[in-house]
Amino acid sequence: MLEELPATSTSSSDSPSKSGPTDPPQKRTHPLFADLLFSRSQEWKLSTSGLSAGDQFRGTGFGAGWEDGYGINYLIALNHIKLCVESKFSSALTFTNKFKQHIADALRDMCAICEAGELELKDKKKKSVDGADARVQARL
Repeated sequence: MLEELPATSTSSSDSPSKSGPTDPPQKRTHPLFADLLFSRSQEWKLSTSGLSAGDQFRGTGFGAGWEDGYGINYLIALNHIKLCVESKFSSALTFTNKFKQHIADALRDMCAICEAGELELKDKKKKSVDGADARVQARL
């Protein structure tokens, strides 16, 4: 666990203290918190939120957390997926329509992979010996 470190005393015991009895103790910050990578890890360029299952968005107030980021909320229903993608017009680094197209392409690729696996499973079942079913377990 990273906590603030107590300040180290550099004064000798016979020199008078510069702080009064009511001054809070001085603390040093752990070096991790001054690291550039730590501060960059706090920038959520992609912010997502899954909404409850069903067929309709019942309301949303979701958006990008950073000027040059994206906000996505999604709803997964039985036979479809709905997405809302948001980015800021003021950023030259974000392109909502292009990002939506990349998401759609990736979902189509995943669908093709799953359908190919389903066909392969059906084909294996037909060729199974002694009626034993071939079972495929996949985690997406």
